[in-house]
Amino acid sequence: RMPDAPVLRSVDFGSSVGDLQPFPSLIQTRHYRAPEVIVGIGWSFPADMWSIGCILVELLTGEALFQTHDSHEHLCMMAKVFEHFPKWLGLEADKKCKKWF
Repeated sequence: RMPDAPVLRSVDFGSSVGDLQPFPSLIQTRHYRAPEVIVGIGWSFPADMWSIGCILVELLTGEALFQTHDSHEHLCMMAKVFEHFPKWLGLEADKKCKKWF
């Protein structure tokens, strides 16, 4: 159900970093976490776009797209939605995640 006057506010910047600050290896709330963050290959602005996409789906459907607390299950859910991952994702994944590709 759409509200009569929809308003969108972004209020949680708790994990944000500036351009000159060191980037942590793990970012984003689990449900909105990009695949490259899960497999530990680093991240950049596209990870933010991924999160925005997940949030938009949740706003439209009322349900989080990926409801999980396990990284492997999270990637499996993504694979069901998107059918496959780009080859570079598996090639660059850190050692603990390579077994998933």
